[in-house]
Amino acid sequence: DCPAPAVASTRTLDPHVESLLLEALADPKSKLVKAHEIGARIQKTAERVRATEEELDTFLATGLASVLGPERYRAEVERRQGDVRAAQRELDEALRANLVLGQAGSRTPEQLVEAWPELTMDEKRAVVRAYIDRVIVEKADPARRRWQPISERVQVRWVGESASRRD
Repeated sequence: DCPAPAVASTRTLDPHVESLLLEALADPKSKLVKAHEIGARIQKTAERVRATEEELDTFLATGLASVLGPERYRAEVERRQGDVRAAQRELDEALRANLVLGQAGSRTPEQLVEAWPELTMDEKRAVVRAYIDRVIVEKADPARRRWQPISERVQVRWVGESASRRD
């Protein structure tokens, strides 16, 4: 889906992203999703799923196809179905984050930082999945290529962070 695919060596990318995660976990003012926030997120997204499903059901029950015409009616149904799917994806993500944090031992961020060197690779992956939504790598500056630091080309989007704000 990327209009400008970029590549980076995992030898440099992974340690950089790992250091950003550990730095964010160690920061008491961090905006990372905390374990106690996931329950509220699950409840909020479950309510959104219910509301969007209700809206779709209500729209379908009104029988507006003859009033709106088939094209517009279909578009309105598809829009509402898209809202339901988006809400269900958010709920799935919240449930997955809850499961992943459970797999990580429900440790506090401070405990995760302290235990990090002793965690197994599977435990580290679980922590990464709980906190990192995605890592975005930009193409290197053509004039600098491999001499451009990875930190200038990478953005981490944290779980729960809006798409418009990237670190």
